[in-house]
Amino acid sequence: SILPKVYDYGSQVSAPNMVAAFWDTLNTGSTGSTWWYYNDVANHRFIIQYDSVTGSANNRLTFQIIIYDSTLAGPGLKNDIVIQYKRVTEPTTSCTVGQQDSLKKYGITYLFNNMYDTGAAPLVSGRAIKFTTKQPRMLNWIAVEEFSNYVDPGTKRISLAPNPSHKSVNVYYTVDNKAKVSLKVYNTLGQLVHTLVNETKTPGVYSIKWNGDDEFGREVSSGVYFFSLRIGDKDYNTRGILLK
Repeated sequence: SILPKVYDYGSQVSAPNMVAAFWDTLNTGSTGSTWWYYNDVANHRFIIQYDSVTGSANNRLTFQIIIYDSTLAGPGLKNDIVIQYKRVTEPTTSCTVGQQDSLKKYGITYLFNNMYDTGAAPLVSGRAIKFTTKQPRMLNWIAVEEFSNYVDPGTKRISLAPNPSHKSVNVYYTVDNKAKVSLKVYNTLGQLVHTLVNETKTPGVYSIKWNGDDEFGREVSSGVYFFSLRIGDKDYNTRGILLK
């Protein structure tokens, strides 16, 4: 990520088995800059972090590359790789983001010289990119309930109140049998916003408040959000409107 010359993937002058989070002229020796690595054995991952490094425009960047070990590998025994960006203030006009194989023949280009792949979102603070061979889990969406400020939590598997909501919303859900339960909030792009519940529940009616924030406690924007409830191996979904 710190080589001084930028090329697109497939170039023989680039490095083999390369993972580039921000391939540019990065300076790890500037005042306040540092980098470190950590072998997180308990969570089967190896973490490399660049903290407050400066780029060619002398702006600061903080990001991580997380490589998961083979126990969590996807099809073809390919390791999952996640790149997380905490702070991006450097222009993306002269950097490359992606990865390349050992023969320097095949690669995945997310970004090259300010040209994004058609399926790529812009590189901004708070963005995370995951490279994986695992297939996405498709949600079996069901019809949503009518918007209402009243809900009887005993009659519906998952309900929201109020809906539309202002800044926060109460999520009600019912569990019939003891099971592993997860409740997650997604935006309209299908990106995970916040995990509200991820634990085993006994039979009962539950409620939890979502304060309109993401996993890092940052406020999200107004809009439509989808609430995905998984009880055991069954999915239940609804949507709500959040107003700020």
